[in-house]
Amino acid sequence: MLSWHTISNLFMLKLISFGIDYHWSITDKATIQIEKHKETCYECTKSNNCLKLRQDAHAVDYSLTSFIGYCFYLPLYLAGPILSYNAWISQVKSP
Repeated sequence: MLSWHTISNLFMLKLISFGIDYHWSITDKATIQIEKHKETCYECTKSNNCLKLRQDAHAVDYSLTSFIGYCFYLPLYLAGPILSYNAWISQVKSP
């Protein structure tokens, strides 16, 4: 069982991740990165979308319910890696 301070540290990392991903979506840095990625990625040029592009494509899905789901998604606390919000929402929307 995880101690309370470990859970609070993971929760704070998730808050920071959501905030940074949301900031990038507002400042349009995400769209610039998507266009640059499409030009340079070999996998995306063959009409397939790579994992990074799928993560950035769901960057418009910011809502309170998604944020709460991301913060309290229990498998990531118990066994999973620390995922950014964009990575998590892309796997929720299209597994």
